[in-house]
Amino acid sequence: MNITNTTDGSSFDGGEGNDTFNVDDVDTYSVVGGAGDDEFTTAVALKATLFGGSGTDTLTIDGAGALTMDSTFLMNSIEELDLTAVNDVLTLDDESFASNKTMILIGNAAADTLKIVGDNTSGATIDGSGLTIKSGSTVTIQYLGGTKADTITGGVAAETFFHSLGADVIEGGATGTDTFSITDSTLTPTGSTNAATGVVINLGTTAIVGASVTAQTSKFTSGGISVAGGTLGYAYDANVATNSSTVQTLSDIEDIIGGDGVDYIVGSDTDNVINGNAGADYIDGGDGNDTITVDSSAESSSDKMHGGAGEDILSVVGTTTVTTTDASITGIETVTLAGTGDIDVILLGQTENFTINANTGSNEITGGQGDDTIALVVGGSDIVHFGAAATNGYDTITGFDTTEDHLNLDVVMTGVTNLVAITGHAASEGDTDFVDNEAYVYADGATASAGTGTATITDYTNLTQVADFLSDAQRDNTSGTSNDTADGDEAMFVINDLVGDKTYVYHFEEDGVAGDASSATDTISATELKLLAVVTEESGGALVAADIV
Repeated sequence: MNITNTTDGSSFDGGEGNDTFNVDDVDTYSVVGGAGDDEFTTAVALKATLFGGSGTDTLTIDGAGALTMDSTFLMNSIEELDLTAVNDVLTLDDESFASNKTMILIGNAAADTLKIVGDNTSGATIDGSGLTIKSGSTVTIQYLGGTKADTITGGVAAETFFHSLGADVIEGGATGTDTFSITDSTLTPTGSTNAATGVVINLGTTAIVGASVTAQTSKFTSGGISVAGGTLGYAYDANVATNSSTVQTLSDIEDIIGGDGVDYIVGSDTDNVINGNAGADYIDGGDGNDTITVDSSAESSSDKMHGGAGEDILSVVGTTTVTTTDASITGIETVTLAGTGDIDVILLGQTENFTINANTGSNEITGGQGDDTIALVVGGSDIVHFGAAATNGYDTITGFDTTEDHLNLDVVMTGVTNLVAITGHAASEGDTDFVDNEAYVYADGATASAGTGTATITDYTNLTQVADFLSDAQRDNTSGTSNDTADGDEAMFVINDLVGDKTYVYHFEEDGVAGDASSATDTISATELKLLAVVTEESGGALVAADIV
């Protein structure tokens, strides 16, 4: 039955059997499916009332785009809502949803969305606990309250609750990973003429007091802010004397998306995903294995991110540079470059040990002072800059592709003057002249014949073995000054281990002890060497001078 060009007050009854109704008229009328499995299909914003009757009845939104239906549209006994048309977004107000709030949702992509909104005339009660998603389907469920105090309850699926302007009570539901998002609001509390510059969100159990907010953000006045566990409060710029008393109560919320202001966000003892968005935010993941997302394109140098207890991840998105210090990142174990964009990460000021995961873009990664693990992936031309030498260890670099990736030594030894490729030698005395600030790339550390010490390296982490090898290979141990070094001279040594399919990077600095300058007994000692990194090549090959930039 095609329902078009009808008049207000009309009524249509399918009777028994499986009926199909194409409902494309925007007037006010009613359609009764009756007994049987009935199908209602529409591509317009209806004002009709649909009665499914007995059986399994379905409302199908037909056609791409967004439809919004207000309280003039009502449903009853509709068991399934089908959003599988391309990028369907159906918005129902709280009254139309309340008329038929138990449904199975059908969709085939995250863009297929059911959004339920509260009105602005009175506090709404929105209960989504009767919504389920059909097995094999993908549907996004969203909730947005009005300007009054709403009570919103989610269901078993993963849902997003957008911040509104009333003192709402939001219950995410015991199952599913639910998100509370600031991005769909103006952050202007009802009755206030002052635009808020950020929010305080506390998913923890301990109240956040104003002094803590002021200390971490340097933005807000301390008076008037006290946000209990499981609540949201507004925060104003420092020139506003009184902060808003309007709060929203949150429970069973796992993930947070902040706004563009200066936000102060604390996670719970479960696993949280927190995205502060733009603004100089303070984020504390709390207990649990948390993921804190930062957009490098919108990141503020004043952001402070604390992972808390657990194994926590800093997920970097965007296409620009993120620079961190010990003051800006604490309690983070893993830095992951998300997406496929070209992202640069500089961790020079960090003392922690990080695992840094590159993406398929062309990344530049600078480690910190800890023992970092840098995992490169095929697909981008990555450059790894060495940070300051770790105190008690070295960096580990995996997935290095000699056809596209490079090492940069400038942070450790500024101004490399020359790259010297040493493809094969006998480590005989005076084999290679030493020159200050050069980098030497050895094709193999196990090809040298015995000289003054253990010239063949069997353990590349044994700096005594490495020093003996380099003494044989680099020094003029008979006489003269051509191969000797002066106090403070530096060099970088890159030595391939063809047996172990690894490459080792060392920094040398002359310590001025015995045998300097033109001494005939000058040797490289283990105390003058520092192992900076162990590199594993993607194809098991060897690094060459061209891999150093």
